[in-house]
Amino acid sequence: MKLQNIQTADLEMQIRELQRQAKIGNYCAEQTRREIERRNRIESLR
Repeated sequence: MKLQNIQTADLEMQIRELQRQAKIGNYCAEQTRREIERRNRIESLR
């Protein structure tokens, strides 16, 4: 295998890992947003 092919495969692997991390980050952000909205609703009822 040529060095370029190895580098390309390595970059593709890094991209997949970053995409996975981004999905997790987006999920966490969405959960945080929902929690803040929930707390705000509870506060507004007081």
